[in-house]
Formats: sequence, structure tokens, C-alpha cells
Amino acid sequence: MIEFLFKVSLLILGLIVIRFGIIQIRKYKKGEIRSKNNIFSQISFLIFFAAIIGLVIYSILGLLD
Repeated sequence: MIEFLFKVSLLILGLIVIRFGIIQIRKYKKGEIRSKNNIFSQISFLIFFAAIIGLVIYSILGLLD
């Protein structure tokens, strides 16, 4: 039961972080957020996004077992 709750909490946390990312992308497109285009920030964003997607997939697969 504890393992189930842990996986559900990972799933919910991943969805919250993805929603926050979507809001930030919308603000960036509207021009409300100004940022420099540097390689380090893009690479760190991709690594963070891949980790969140991995956690969501891991949680979904764990719930299906």
C-alpha cells in the first residue's frame, strides 16, 4: 500500500511540475519572461524535463503492474 501511495504521489508531482512548465512556456511566448539564449539553460531544461517525463512514465507503469 505504501508503494502504491508513493507511485501515485510521484505521478501527481510530475503532473504539477509539467503544468508549471506549461505556464512558464506560455509566459515566455507572450514576452512576460525575458531570458538569454545560452546553451547551459537549454541543456538543464531538457535534462529536467526528461527526468520528469521519466518519473511520470515510471509511475504509470508501476500502477499498471
